Amino acid sequence: DPDQWALVFRAADSRVFVRRREQWRALIAAHEVPATFEFSVEQGATTLPLEVRPKRSPVSACEWQRRLGELVFELDSGRTERARGYFERSLAVAGCLATDAESATAAWLGALEIKGRDPAHALTHLDRAVALSPDDTRTRANRATILERLGRRGDAAADWAAVALQARGTPVGEAAAVRAHQLTGPTSPSP
Repeated sequence: DPDQWALVFRAADSRVFVRRREQWRALIAAHEVPATFEFSVEQGATTLPLEVRPKRSPVSACEWQRRLGELVFELDSGRTERARGYFERSLAVAGCLATDAESATAAWLGALEIKGRDPAHALTHLDRAVALSPDDTRTRANRATILERLGRRGDAAADWAAVALQARGTPVGEAAAVRAHQLTGPTSPSP
């Protein structure tokens, strides 16, 4: 019963549950997996995501959604369709997640949109991730890519320049410096 027991560890052949008692509250808050399981002789143990957070869970609603996103991403073998909704919901309230979790989640959602059809939506997530983790080179490079798609050459050049500085002396840094220069160099006149 998820209202009485918290799943705190799962592997292919094992599950560890902790009774919801005050002395285990911190452990549960740190490690609760938003899932339960069912067992059949034919299938063995099958992990089932818990859509509704148990009332006695110390995990915040936004963190519960983020953990559900991670769980279904794993259960769906890396397919993003179902996980995306959970991650979007986890970001509904700014500052609800821990800073590193919020930044990583926003960066992941923004990166998904690099090939997507909604660069403005991607930029919203990437702006949020860069604001929280300004030294994250990969996120800043993704943001520069989206800014270019949106025609914001100056902003993209600034991000590429920041990537070049952060990754100085590496192939990524060198490529970013070249791209920043290309974007700030003279443009050819229109015919």
